[in-house]
Amino acid sequence: MVLTFTDESTKDVGKVTGENGTPGKNGVSPTVEVSKSGKTTTITIKDSAGTKTAKINDGADGTSSNVPRVKVQDGDVTIQPNTLTVIENTDKGYASTINITLAPITNENIVNEYHFFFKSSTDPSVKTTLSLPETVLSDLSSIENNNIYEVSIMENCLSYANWMVK
Repeated sequence: MVLTFTDESTKDVGKVTGENGTPGKNGVSPTVEVSKSGKTTTITIKDSAGTKTAKINDGADGTSSNVPRVKVQDGDVTIQPNTLTVIENTDKGYASTINITLAPITNENIVNEYHFFFKSSTDPSVKTTLSLPETVLSDLSSIENNNIYEVSIMENCLSYANWMVK
């Protein structure tokens, strides 16, 4: 064994041995076995107290975390929770009138977000209008022309960002 001191000096003290410890009383080392059959994992522990077994069932299969993306025409639009909705008018290249309805929430135990995108009018003489349900709290009071908007509604509170299109 080599000792290192705070001044970085060292001293080799050779092999260090201690007294023998007290012998174990039962001489049993615990063992663990893990096995899986179908959707059940079995854990077995054997020690001096005996054998204990636990069976653990797999949880429900998870669902994809991929968010669905749908494209819809402007006008009357129903937004589904947890779906990205792109609102457009393929004839004009922008959305002119958007009347939003929020689809009912089917699972209250998860986060439910209503998420949509749209491009506002590029024609200076045409204003894009956005109508929201009265229950939605929003400070989005006017839509600027020639912008792309990303809108999110959670717990009836609207947040948004917009970017000018070049």
